[in-house]
Amino acid sequence: MDLQESFSEDPKLLESWLATIGMLTIFWSPIERRIDQCVHLLYLNLPKSSNKNKPGSLQRKLEFITCHLPDNVANKDQILSLVKNTKNTVQIRDVCVHGVLESYDQHEMKISKIDGKKSEHATEIFTIDSKRLNISAQSLSNLSKDWELIVNMLVQETTNS
Repeated sequence: MDLQESFSEDPKLLESWLATIGMLTIFWSPIERRIDQCVHLLYLNLPKSSNKNKPGSLQRKLEFITCHLPDNVANKDQILSLVKNTKNTVQIRDVCVHGVLESYDQHEMKISKIDGKKSEHATEIFTIDSKRLNISAQSLSNLSKDWELIVNMLVQETTNS
């Protein structure tokens, strides 16, 4: 399907899909900021002799938080669950933002994304329906609240120290 041609035929349909993708992007931003806040607050409390750099990738940030988050903020099971939910939920956002929209109709869209972990240039096709997008948006909203709670507890701990 030529997307430019399709857009001119039914712009409202494409706009509805794009609005949902935009919502996923906007809902992810506060989570990412809160994860960065956690990393920053935890990094400030590292001993100067540790010579650790702040992690840059999401994977490394989540690992850093898991290793350094005090138990009184969240126990290991809680943080592992939050990290797992974060990784699972951000996956659909990653596909939507970094993938190529191949086709869409009233019920679903197909997005292709390069699998960067494979040695060959492999493309995967993801089929995403509106129900899945809405569930992901709701999950991002819930994750935002959970990460906000973690940040608030870390701030409180930092000011009490």
